[in-house]
Amino acid sequence: MRRGGCPFEAVPSVGHCACADTSDHPNAKPLALMRYLVGQSSSPRGLVLDPFTGSGTTLLTAKISQRPFIGIELDTNYVTIARSRLAKAHHVYPRSTPTSGEVLTQKEAQARADFQREFVDRLSEFGITIDDLKPK
Repeated sequence: MRRGGCPFEAVPSVGHCACADTSDHPNAKPLALMRYLVGQSSSPRGLVLDPFTGSGTTLLTAKISQRPFIGIELDTNYVTIARSRLAKAHHVYPRSTPTSGEVLTQKEAQARADFQREFVDRLSEFGITIDDLKPK
């Protein structure tokens, strides 16, 4: 960045959002922009967490770049759209390999968090911590 310049000068121009399959989402992001942002903000094998998944562009980017991902979305209609886009990704982007990732509704994410919390609490009753379960 030049002295006194705009901090966003390094962000590539992506033009108009041509997100045909996500046109019903009010805040769709261009795939090119999200590829840049995910590439700049995570390590090559780092987990990508998107707590406001929407139609799944960030998760699609993670899948294409072979990063594990978790997406959480309140609106079940968008969860369906995101899951569909991820399922089609291998046909559209053949170099993308299967990565571990999933899209959860907010209720599913809350249920999983509750289960994990209860699991940790139960372990502590026996004097066991999560670190005790990790391979050494």
